[in-house]
Amino acid sequence: MLKLTTEPLGRLMRVDEPVEELGISTYDRLRAAVKAGDKETALKLIDYVQNEVKGIHDVYCDWSYAFLTWISDNCGEEKLPEVLGYTNEKISLAFFGQLKGLKTVKQQVQWYTEQMRAHRSGPGETGTIKVWEEADRYVIECDPCGSGGRMRRTGELDKTSPRTGPPFNLGKTKKAYPWS
Repeated sequence: MLKLTTEPLGRLMRVDEPVEELGISTYDRLRAAVKAGDKETALKLIDYVQNEVKGIHDVYCDWSYAFLTWISDNCGEEKLPEVLGYTNEKISLAFFGQLKGLKTVKQQVQWYTEQMRAHRSGPGETGTIKVWEEADRYVIECDPCGSGGRMRRTGELDKTSPRTGPPFNLGKTKKAYPWS
């Protein structure tokens, strides 16, 4: 049976009973509620899923930011383009490899927009962003971006401090670079 509570975290958390139901994905629970016509449960799960995916998303963003800060502080920020180039090469094998099947710029915009929605960009960290077409280009506005923008602002959902200030104190470049 679905059970949601705000205790002890101060945000929605699934505390299903019996405990064996905790392992059932929220996606599967939501799908089952929709199929059963259980609108009340489906709406509760839709609201909950924002909290469920936020934690792991944010910790990986913060982990990346902390790595880059450590590298900058201990090896010099001039090493960052080399590090970013290396990591981009590795993640591109799978992530950007998806682009090979996209034949038009519009398809690429659709794909990238999907990624930014999943990245929790935009107001309220819900993935709602602005996309429009101009005469010579498409424009995608992520305000804020789900990683860098969130790190520089107070979290809209959890009210955590910007990562550039206390208690995190993660870095910023000390001067302007073409890559920054």
